[in-house]
Amino acid sequence: MAFEPGRRLAFKTIGGLVRPTGEYRFEQVEDGTRLTFALTAELGFFQRLLLGGFVQRTMDAEDDSLERPRQLLEA
Repeated sequence: MAFEPGRRLAFKTIGGLVRPTGEYRFEQVEDGTRLTFALTAELGFFQRLLLGGFVQRTMDAEDDSLERPRQLLEA
């Protein structure tokens, strides 16, 4: 995990079958703050074969979950 106040928060999941790493980056821009979110997971061959679709859907849902906070902040 890494934390740089006002700039970056990085994490690594330590439980479950797949242990993704992620990062939030905050960047000052002319009209406010830009938030960038990244989430990655390393899957072995059998994990990709058995869990690939499930993992992708879960990661997509995490990405989509940022939409509501963005709407609230922009309102």
